[in-house]
Amino acid sequence: MITIENLPPIDIAQIEQPSDELLIMLKKPVILGGETYTEMRLREPTGAEMIACDTKRGWEHDVAVIALISGIPEPAAIKIGAGDLNRARKFLDHFFD
Repeated sequence: MITIENLPPIDIAQIEQPSDELLIMLKKPVILGGETYTEMRLREPTGAEMIACDTKRGWEHDVAVIALISGIPEPAAIKIGAGDLNRARKFLDHFFD
């Protein structure tokens, strides 16, 4: 029988923590107004950025946050493939829990 007393100690430093930044290379580049977007660089959102997107829901919210955080204009962000958007959404989700 395993009890808490005979479990090995856990080194907190070895537990993988979510990164505060993520670079996603887009599977398909997006072109808007002569500008080509090949990557999304995401980071932890600020409180102001979270508030700015608070009135939107679902994927409309997710794409707005992704656009705001990555610096990709929203008209270009809506053209990003679903797989890349989903990866970005999953990364950003841990900041909104």
